[in-house]
Amino acid sequence: MKNEHQRFKERRRNINKWLSQYLHDKYKEGRSTSKEFVQTFKRHGLHMTDDELMKRASSEKCDASAFTISDEDVVKIIHDYLLGDSYNEVLDYLADKEDDSAWLIAGKFNSSIGKIYLYGKDHNWSDGAIECNAICIIIDKDISGTGNNLYVKTAYPYNSNYRIPIYKDYV
Repeated sequence: MKNEHQRFKERRRNINKWLSQYLHDKYKEGRSTSKEFVQTFKRHGLHMTDDELMKRASSEKCDASAFTISDEDVVKIIHDYLLGDSYNEVLDYLADKEDDSAWLIAGKFNSSIGKIYLYGKDHNWSDGAIECNAICIIIDKDISGTGNNLYVKTAYPYNSNYRIPIYKDYV
């Protein structure tokens, strides 16, 4: 009889058989075959103005950020992170049947990919938005049993010199 660790390793091997191709097909060329990015681009898309970000930060009492790169480039970044350095982390997350919470993946860049207004005393808004050089990708499992049970819940830019904004609605 197999113990839980052996079953985990077997689930991980089975997921590894399809995950790479699934991620590649789903996010290739900066496209997503689903509507999973609607929320990401609605709240963090290139179209967001500084005034809109400040209003959201103030009314929701949270940090508010938006990408300054195209939607296609955001999807390409997500593709590269999920298939790159984070691949084994994603495999472990999917294979862990006990973990039913969302999973956060963070990545850092040498250049700006967005802007943010921090809520609180860390940021004087009259100085303008703070450039973002990092991305937070939150993935989740569809535990309903349909499909390949992995989707991007949201993604947003942040500045790696500050805390990662964690939105309670997503984790």
